[in-house]
Amino acid sequence: MPLSHEPAPPERRRRHGHRDADEGKAFEEFWEGPANRDSGVAAPRQAPTRGQPVSGASGGGPTAPGPSTGAYGAGPTAAGPRTGAYPNAPHQGDSYTADAYADDGYDEDYYEDEYDDYEGEEGEELSRRRGCRAVLITFGVLLVAAGVGAWFAWSWAQGEIDPSGEPGETVLVEIPDGASTSDVGHELADAGVISNATVWDWYIRFRDPGEFQAGSYRMQLNSSFTEAIDALDEGALPPNAILITVPEGLTLTQTLARLADPEDGVEGFTAERLQAALRDPASRSTVLPADQRSLEGTLFPESYEVEEGDTELVVVQRIVGQLDSTLAELDIQGRAEALGLSPYQVLTVASLIEEEAGTNEDRPRVARVIYNRLAEQMPLQIDATSCYVKNEPGGCSLTEADLASDSPYNTRNRQGLPPTPIASPGRASIEAALNPADGDWLYYVLDAEADDGSHFFTADYDEFVEARQRCAAAGLGCG
Repeated sequence: MPLSHEPAPPERRRRHGHRDADEGKAFEEFWEGPANRDSGVAAPRQAPTRGQPVSGASGGGPTAPGPSTGAYGAGPTAAGPRTGAYPNAPHQGDSYTADAYADDGYDEDYYEDEYDDYEGEEGEELSRRRGCRAVLITFGVLLVAAGVGAWFAWSWAQGEIDPSGEPGETVLVEIPDGASTSDVGHELADAGVISNATVWDWYIRFRDPGEFQAGSYRMQLNSSFTEAIDALDEGALPPNAILITVPEGLTLTQTLARLADPEDGVEGFTAERLQAALRDPASRSTVLPADQRSLEGTLFPESYEVEEGDTELVVVQRIVGQLDSTLAELDIQGRAEALGLSPYQVLTVASLIEEEAGTNEDRPRVARVIYNRLAEQMPLQIDATSCYVKNEPGGCSLTEADLASDSPYNTRNRQGLPPTPIASPGRASIEAALNPADGDWLYYVLDAEADDGSHFFTADYDEFVEARQRCAAAGLGCG
């Protein structure tokens, strides 16, 4: 069998390269034994063993002495037994002795060692690559998780530093003597000015606003940390000063009662002196028509400092002056003209919005319904105007007689606005009156499916009737 020019695979090389000594000896005896080589007598037939030649492949006796011309002898052969099909040395398929590869140029031990070394280095390199890849993937996952966690933590902290929504009611916060910046944070959190004293401690270390003075401060609920610090930087109220709050939606009579209240008002103030202060010409707002005697709607809802020695006249003029400065800031003169109204009429519309809207989102929509009805020359049919005339504390219950009266405040059967505002509107209602929402709505009623006091708006009367029936069925007083 011809040999390939390529070496046998390592597994086969190892198998062939370490043949038993007995097998090699048997092969050698076949070639060198005189009985087989010289006498021409065939060896006894026996079962072949690994390493022995197989005789009788084609039958026949020994050939005549003489040279051989090839694989097949040329010329006649003498009678006698033959040793095989071929005159040359027999071989067994796929069977080699160690001598067959004696000078093949390869050192078997070196070849195997080199192959094993190659296999080991390649395996170690592959293992290292896989290990590095696993470490990198794990590190990447941890890095992403840390980033996501940090983002959520930062977002939460930002919500504590600058909460959503507008600042709320003005309150008075007392900062005691010797209070640290951390103590100030706890005072503000307890009062509802800020939401989190712990985040305040962390924030204040980076901001480092310095020390705060002891005293009473005007602060607003739901303030951001920056707004709170700005309020503290403005300084404390003068000694013995108090803070009085005029809520939105109070009538003139209710506002005066609040100022004279022994507990919630200013100590020593009386209703009589407050009435006298209203009659002073210096107490009139700049938006009041010259022929309008009532100051209804002109006592602007806000929190005011009242210092020791301030009189009723001083406080009333301070309140009216705050309305004028707010209206000037909102450019009520120019924006009212764009709506085809006077500033005083806008103030009246704002008072209706203040009484009717249940949420801040409803305010510009209520304004649009009012303006749409005025444009259609429809009665406003806002019962709060009739309630204003009745002036009942703790709520209003209208009768058929009230709804049928010829009072100028009965918008059930009269077109146009009432003659005066019906309450003191806050800034949000004034802004809504100056900037109504876009829509064709003509009707609104409390939304029976909402739980926040908001209204259902529509331009279709049948839809309005259905919504009012749902409202009445829910017991919301919409019958």
